[in-house]
Amino acid sequence: MLGLVDILGHLCILDRSETAIDTNLYSRQIGTFGMETMGKLIQMKVLISGLRGLGVEVAKNLILAGPAMVILHDDSIAEQRDLGANFYLTEQDVGSRTRAEASLKQLSELNPYVSVRTHQGPLTEELLSGVSLVVFSETSQSELLRWNEVCRTRNPPVGFIAADCFGLAASVFVDFGESFTCRDKDGEEPRSAIVSGVTLESPGTVHTHQDRRHGFNDGDWVVFREVQGMTQLNDGKPRQIKVTGTPSGLKWVKVPFFGFRTRGHTGLVGLVEICTWICRVRGSRVCAA
Repeated sequence: MLGLVDILGHLCILDRSETAIDTNLYSRQIGTFGMETMGKLIQMKVLISGLRGLGVEVAKNLILAGPAMVILHDDSIAEQRDLGANFYLTEQDVGSRTRAEASLKQLSELNPYVSVRTHQGPLTEELLSGVSLVVFSETSQSELLRWNEVCRTRNPPVGFIAADCFGLAASVFVDFGESFTCRDKDGEEPRSAIVSGVTLESPGTVHTHQDRRHGFNDGDWVVFREVQGMTQLNDGKPRQIKVTGTPSGLKWVKVPFFGFRTRGHTGLVGLVEICTWICRVRGSRVCAA
């Protein structure tokens, strides 16, 4: 999984503060996202426009995740070729029902906690009232640019995703407003290492166990625990590090100097995820680049 992004606090969510989370149904998601993020997710209202292969897959996965409401929009009448893309369409739907109408019943049965409905007719700005996120697929560039600007200028902003799939190739554009906070930049488990000693230089240098690379990078933030002989490091405060040495063998990380050294004593050092402020550009600027 890619890094989790704290976008929900910046977007419009429904007022469902009394809604309880089904911890049995969502146990795996809670373990992955945490209760805070899951609590925000179940309050979201999402609009999905375009229900061929990619759009219906997004709808299925999103409904299983458990937002408050999902609105389906696709006024195109189902065609024979759609049967190979939208797995909810049948021969009876071809030429008689829109892709949204034909997909509604089975999508709405996926999760009893999610309200699923369709919207017929052109999209309007009024429809975005209370919507947290819109997802477009198979939409013209002019329409994408228009709706990207509408979503970005609303207060609070409406999250905007435009995605398409062309055989083995795919594209995705994400805009959650002027900026948002990234709490996990890579989705990996936080790295840790064993401390084998701290030297006397200023700033001090921490030696990690030679038998294993620590895997830290310049600019990472770490927290020390259970370091013997230099207990000042065990205060739980994140410290930014600089890595020195060679790719193999012993590695060092820089820390503030505390006035004495210890060798042969052990401790632990672990990576800390620091929130990162990320600025987004408008879709119009991306297309013009």
